Order: sequence, then C-alpha cells, then structure tokens
Amino acid sequence: MKILKFGGTSASKPQKIIKIIKSYKDVAIVLSAFSGITNKLIDAANLAAKKDDNYLGILKEIKNTHLSFAKKLKISDSAIKIVKENLKELEETLRGIYLIKENSTRTMDLIMSFGERLSTHIISHSIKNAEQLDSRKLLKTNNNFGYAKLNFSKTYENIQKHFKKSKKLQIITGFIAITEDCVTTTLCIFFSYYSSSIFSSAFIS
Repeated sequence: MKILKFGGTSASKPQKIIKIIKSYKDVAIVLSAFSGITNKLIDAANLAAKKDDNYLGILKEIKNTHLSFAKKLKISDSAIKIVKENLKELEETLRGIYLIKENSTRTMDLIMSFGERLSTHIISHSIKNAEQLDSRKLLKTNNNFGYAKLNFSKTYENIQKHFKKSKKLQIITGFIAITEDCVTTTLCIFFSYYSSSIFSSAFIS
C-alpha cells in the first residue's frame, strides 16, 4: 500500500490529484484542508472568542469556498447535503464560542478538524470508486488537546483491520484523531505529514 500526501494547495486543484492517482495502484490519499482554510478556521474561532462579529465574514468565506468546490466538482445532491450539515455544525460551534467568550484547546481541535473533514468528503465524492476515511475512526490518542500523543499499538491495529476489508480508494483526513472517549484531537496543527507517515508505518509494523 502506497500512501500519498497532498497539502492544501494541491487539495485546491483536485483534477491534478485525480490525474496523479490514476498512475498508481494500491494507493491511499492523505489530504489536507483546502488552501488557507485551516488558518481561516483559527481566525474565526479567535475572533468569536473576543465577541468580534467579524468572525461571521470569515465563516461566510469558508462556506463559499466549500460550496464552490462542491458545485465545480459536480458532486451529488446527497453529498452536498452533508457538506451543508458540516458547515452548519461549524457555525453552531463558533456561535457557542462567541456566546461563552472562550476557545479552549479542546474546542480548537474540533474547529480545525472541519477543514480536513470537508475537503476529503468533497474530493472523495468526485473520484470514481473512492470514499472518505475520517482518520478519527482509526487514530487513537490521549487527551492532550492541541498536541495529542498517539496510541501506536491501537492505531496500527485499527489501520490494518480497516485496509484488509476496504475495497475503495481511501481519501483520508490529515492530522486529526480521537480520544478513547470519542473527543476530537489533533496531532499538532499542520501535522498532516505525520498522519501520512503513521498510515505508512502501519503496513510495515
């Protein structure tokens, strides 16, 4: 199994990703958020915590970016519905931050997860015989939010089991994971490359 990693700039050029994928066999993709989205998510959360209404403008930009990609890639109506549901969840989370004027590292991990969750969902629905793989299903960590420590043995076991039964091309979220209590964590911001190495290592462990 080959693991290919595409960053935000590449994620924003999905046709190039599709072309590259076609030249490989037995491959899985770890994908970042679309270009600039993670920074916008952080900015929106920080502004909301200050009760600064300018966070709404950033939220609108985030929504427009993802709905534009969904339209351009001609994904199905049912897939677009899930995009909108995720964006609604993001909106409600930011509203909660705004109301309580607090943005904890735990909440920020959740906020940052939306970028990868949305990009992988959209692109997986634009590629034949592909599916989104939310890495939170497989990557298990402690609760050190913002810089979670991986449970390697459990994570490797999960990855190996998943890929033994998986038949479709896996489009995997980068840098997000989950605790044993099912709370979203990150492996430190911009650690999507670390995520790809984790998946690669699982096949040789």
